[in-house]
Amino acid sequence: MKITEVVVKLMDKPGDSLKAFCNIVLDNGFIIRDLKVMLGSQGLCVAMPSRMIMVPCPECRGHNPVFAQFCSACGCKLPNRSVTADARGRPELFTEIAFPVNKEFHSLITQKVLQAYETELRKAAPARGRPSQYSGWAAGAESV
Repeated sequence: MKITEVVVKLMDKPGDSLKAFCNIVLDNGFIIRDLKVMLGSQGLCVAMPSRMIMVPCPECRGHNPVFAQFCSACGCKLPNRSVTADARGRPELFTEIAFPVNKEFHSLITQKVLQAYETELRKAAPARGRPSQYSGWAAGAESV
C-alpha cells in the first residue's frame, strides 16, 4: 500500500500544540481525513483521527460524552461512569477511528506527513514571515 497524496492545512495559533491537520490518500483510492501534526514533549508527532467516546442517556438514549454529569438532550442526571485510564494514568476520552496496524506502516505515515508538513511550512514562510492558517489547504496539495 502506498501513500499517494498528503494534503496539509497549517494552523496559525501561537503556543498551541496542534500544528496542522492532514488528509492522506492511499493507492489513489482511499482517503483518511483529520490526521493531526502535534508538538509533543518529544517533538513533532502524527495523531490518527479520533472521536470522543459517547455514552447513551438511560432516559432518552441521547448521546453524551463519557465524562458528562447531565444529559445534553433531556437534562437528567447521568450515572457515574468509570473512565478507563491510559498507560500514563490519564483518562481516555477519545478513541482512534483509523490507525495503522503495524509499526512499519505507522512509521511510513509519520514520515510522509511530517515531510509534507515541512514542505508546507517552507512554502508559507515567505508570504508573511510565518505560516498562515489558510496557506496550502485548497491550492497546495503535497503529492508524495
